Amino acid sequence: MPTSTPASRRSLDRWYVFGILFVSIAFGAFVLYKSAYLKRPQGDFGCFARAGWAIRQGGEPLYRVMDDNYWHYNYPPVFAILMTPFSDPPRRQTALTVASVVGLSASSSPYSPLLAASITPANVAPFVEDTGHYLPYPVSIALFYCFSIGLLFVVVRFLASAVEGMLPPAEGEASAHRRWWTLRMLPVLACVVPIGLTLMRGQVQILLLLMLSGFIVGLVRGRRFSAGLCLSAAISLKLFPAFLLIAPLVRRDVRCLTGCAVGLFVGLILIPVAVMGPSRTLWVYEDYAKVLIGPALGLSSDPMREKELVNATGTQSQSFQVILHKTIYLGNPEIPPQPAGWVKLIHLLIGATMTVALFWGEAGLGRASGQLLFGKLVLLTMVMVMVCPVCHLHYFIVALPLFMLVRARMETKTNWRGYRLWIALTAAFILALSIPMIPGVLILRDVGVPLAGALACWIAGLVALWKDPVERETPQALGLAA
Repeated sequence: MPTSTPASRRSLDRWYVFGILFVSIAFGAFVLYKSAYLKRPQGDFGCFARAGWAIRQGGEPLYRVMDDNYWHYNYPPVFAILMTPFSDPPRRQTALTVASVVGLSASSSPYSPLLAASITPANVAPFVEDTGHYLPYPVSIALFYCFSIGLLFVVVRFLASAVEGMLPPAEGEASAHRRWWTLRMLPVLACVVPIGLTLMRGQVQILLLLMLSGFIVGLVRGRRFSAGLCLSAAISLKLFPAFLLIAPLVRRDVRCLTGCAVGLFVGLILIPVAVMGPSRTLWVYEDYAKVLIGPALGLSSDPMREKELVNATGTQSQSFQVILHKTIYLGNPEIPPQPAGWVKLIHLLIGATMTVALFWGEAGLGRASGQLLFGKLVLLTMVMVMVCPVCHLHYFIVALPLFMLVRARMETKTNWRGYRLWIALTAAFILALSIPMIPGVLILRDVGVPLAGALACWIAGLVALWKDPVERETPQALGLAA
């Protein structure tokens, strides 16, 4: 990389910025086309925009109304409230009418009878045309994409600044310039598949990564109350980050837990009550428990949510229990919708073993600080998504901080024995997440190839944290020697 003079470095900077802008705009055009201009729009943004519309109707339709693909909103109410500027009312042709029910029942989809039977009580779209003022749907798509790209830059800058604070100063301007770019760009390239999937589907994983990063960096820097607030924001967005409460609980971090409690009160109670009122907020949460929380815990049944999300056959989840379940029935046309009890037990045992491994010993997560704490919190976040029963491919975006730590380790230590290993693991991670999406080899997703790629990186990271007890205690070291 020719960065020997300031002029050449400025020229490289301009080319890097131009390349980033070109790729962002080109991919954004592709996302806009798939999300807004196909006969059957693709992605999850429509579900979030329809949820925003439900909030504008008072909130009661929130967990009943469906988007144009007949999907439901499944997050806590606060994100739907934030989506009200992008509200998308039900289209008249897909609203609840006799024609839509008859058409669904006559279609060739295997779910047609279920949809036709359930759309009438489930979809509360109005018979009359909605006369409210809304952004054009393609404009909403474009704005949300730009927002997500902006968040990605914020996340990368935030994490890179935190990691740079752990490193000794670079030797010379050329070295500093190289470190600045590689520490930001290479981890993004390593996670290009989950980042691309998040952007393409209009998902919220980049926002979630920002919140989780705030939690991790906050604990490392001693800003424990702020860390708790960030964790509460992640839980209010998607419930499963509550798994990470194990870290402040084991560390007996009262300030972090207090911050989390305050944030949860604001995000889950105060904001919904302020927007919808107390009675409607209570009704919405009762409905949420009925249609999603109950079925997820096996306490009740909701056929639509089970087909969409809860059943092992409803998604391409990469959780341990779903992969084991599908592997057992590989090639069988009739796969049971729920894993056997012993499969779920193995899933829990694997998750518990991985979690205990992070807390084990004197250098465990319960006592760690600085670089070691950063690394183990990142690994704990990866455990969180792998033990979540519904683990989509874009969830593996949480591996980005791990690759950033690894890149920093490569930058600061010459002749590092783990250099080639991590290059191979990074390539394997990219291939493991991308190849199973190719038509004709989708079976690789059912047998857990993406999960295996992420798990290999997790194991290598854990072993690296264990191997060098001296560097883990030094103020400047990353704690990722191998």
